Amino acid sequence: MVLLPQNMIYRRALGAMFAIFIAVFISHQVSFAEEFWITTTCMLVMQTAVGLTGRQGLQRLLVIILCVLIASYYIFYQHQRMVVDIAAIIFIAVLCYFSLAAKVIRPQVVIPLMIGIVVLMVLVIPFFPLDKTMMRVIDVVSGGLLGFFASILILPVRADVEFRKEAIPLLNACSDYLAAIIHYMFDHSLVNELVEKKMQLEVVWEDFPDWVYEAGFIAMLQQGHRHFLVRIEEVRQILLMLDHLARHEYDYDLLKKFKTVTQSYQVQIERLIQSITTVLTLQKLSEGVDDLTEEFEALEKKFKSIMPYSLEMLEINRDYVYLANFIFELKELGKMLVILARTLRAS
Repeated sequence: MVLLPQNMIYRRALGAMFAIFIAVFISHQVSFAEEFWITTTCMLVMQTAVGLTGRQGLQRLLVIILCVLIASYYIFYQHQRMVVDIAAIIFIAVLCYFSLAAKVIRPQVVIPLMIGIVVLMVLVIPFFPLDKTMMRVIDVVSGGLLGFFASILILPVRADVEFRKEAIPLLNACSDYLAAIIHYMFDHSLVNELVEKKMQLEVVWEDFPDWVYEAGFIAMLQQGHRHFLVRIEEVRQILLMLDHLARHEYDYDLLKKFKTVTQSYQVQIERLIQSITTVLTLQKLSEGVDDLTEEFEALEKKFKSIMPYSLEMLEINRDYVYLANFIFELKELGKMLVILARTLRAS
């Protein structure tokens, strides 16, 4: 099975390969100036961060056009070749310094280095008539537009869509796992169902969309998705703790007093998870985010009504200790999901 990060890399690589092939063919057939301008511009324009393909592509195209015009006019009016060579060496050295000083580790070419490449290509070419400058600009624009549309149309990488596709099964697996934990807590004969739901969550977790941590993604995309993934990781850890606490052999009469409110709280959590998945599918919610306050207060009051008044008794009876921890973890689970839901609604 091809993992998602590899799938995205392959798509970007294949898209770039097709675009460069088309650029080479066009430059060989209809290039107005030097043949390499269409191919070079197409390649540089496609070197954008995932999530900013359109805007960064147009920015790079405008920067390349400006560099070509300035460098072309410079070598036309500066007739001394030695002065041009010295200026080229100094210019490239300065831009390389700024490229390294930026300390940006990305799979795409950074802007200062791109400027240096374009200007160097212009300066090392023999002198040519000034009227050919516009022909050169036409080649640059042709290659840039080809790269721009190719990155959008040829095997595009839509990271936001890919992320949502991976997050929704993860949330559904968490919801199913919680239901299995609650059912098992009141009926230990359902151990097979609990193990099955836990394994399903682990299988889905293997496709955890952690590719947003990789280089090549815009900072805004990484921050929003990383926050989501951190919350999901916390939800998963809480579910594992609930699994551990549910395996304790509680007194049956004690559990009966909590069964109704606990299952009600479970239903509200499942509704909250469903609302999050609804937002991820870009659909509208029929109601606002439920903060689970009333359900948890009922559960906590029920616990306090049967909890022994003596702290020493609470420490001696392990049922009360485990049950108190179970209720606390349920409360934390509700908090995490509310934060997650409100974050998605605000974004």
